[in-house]
Amino acid sequence: MRPFLLAQISDLHLGEPAIGGAKPKKCLREVIAAIEALPDPVDAVLVTGDLAEHADPKEYALAAELVGALGFSPAAWGKLPDFFTMAHTSAQTQRIYPVGAQVLGATRDGTAVCAEVASCAETAKVVASSSAPALGQEVVAAATLSSSAPSYTAECLNYIDRGTQAIIAGVTNTVLQRLIADCNQQGYQGGYVVAAGTVIQKDLETLPGVRFGGTLPAFPWWVDAPPVVDFRNAMDQYASDVDVRSSYVTTMWAALALFARAVSADPNDLTPAKVTDAYYGLRGETLGGLLPQPLTFTRGQPAPEVTCYWPFSYTAGDENPTLIQMGPSGNDAQGDLSSSCLPR
Repeated sequence: MRPFLLAQISDLHLGEPAIGGAKPKKCLREVIAAIEALPDPVDAVLVTGDLAEHADPKEYALAAELVGALGFSPAAWGKLPDFFTMAHTSAQTQRIYPVGAQVLGATRDGTAVCAEVASCAETAKVVASSSAPALGQEVVAAATLSSSAPSYTAECLNYIDRGTQAIIAGVTNTVLQRLIADCNQQGYQGGYVVAAGTVIQKDLETLPGVRFGGTLPAFPWWVDAPPVVDFRNAMDQYASDVDVRSSYVTTMWAALALFARAVSADPNDLTPAKVTDAYYGLRGETLGGLLPQPLTFTRGQPAPEVTCYWPFSYTAGDENPTLIQMGPSGNDAQGDLSSSCLPR
């Protein structure tokens, strides 16, 4: 039996103009050529991170041409015969962000988004116009933050003057840490909202006493439910140098666990067609609570939207975050693996 060969490429950032003179299209073509030149054929390609630099439909079309994907739209990706999502897309994260403010008890939100990527501005727009009002919140202050800015003092003073209770952070953790330090210095008393890739505990714990609210796209890494204990034990055994306290790590584990479950009935002599058929055979799969909602993939239909998550609060310096159950379980799990969902 030949081992199944998986190739991963990440953060394509296709689009012009590119930052720093990069040539992402040329680089991606070279990467694809290198994959195709491998001595053993690749059975599947895992594409992670941002595909488009400016969230432009033409950039997503280029991604489709080069790697067979169409950006962050489930309706577009799901039309392809080989796309099976199990985590939040960018659009779903925009809808979910204010849940973190709700966890903090905030009704007056601020937004902080990156200046380097055009789609960040879209996040602030969606949160202010629809996502926050849908949960009874108002965006009272907004800032676009450049990673090269020497200080964020002016933005912090504006948050304070506007009575901001929670800052929704659509920035890198490096920028977030600087923002927190500057706002603390100015006397900001509110909390911060994190979601998706910014939920990395080793980054959040560096400023003791700071309050965070947010949502996890994949299972909570600290709980003692048997599937999570198995995850930690496996990571200790095979990747002990990896800090598992991250939504990146748990999302990747869940994605690979879903693959293993899909092909478990017949794992021998796998081919791309066989793997595709296996995913379409999944019905209401939750991986025992590792997924936020039951997943079923149906031929000819878009991949289902993932609108469930694990809300949490965290005070930097605490050993672990605290899960917050908001409504009925979204994945039919009991206890710590029970998820919550956006209102229908």
